[in-house]
Amino acid sequence: MKKTFQLLFVLIVLSLTFILNLLGLMRLFPMILTLPIFFITIYLTLSFFFYRNTFRGFK
Repeated sequence: MKKTFQLLFVLIVLSLTFILNLLGLMRLFPMILTLPIFFITIYLTLSFFFYRNTFRGFK
């Protein structure tokens, strides 16, 4: 249940930043602000999907 809400939140944020980036491409919003936000969101989305609880050895 918690994972579903996290996935939904990530997809909503990704779509909002994509729309914001499209506004930047139409020069309605500064590109210098939209591109870093968009790429940070993509990075966080990929890290969310590919993070695994791996065994890191005994301490």
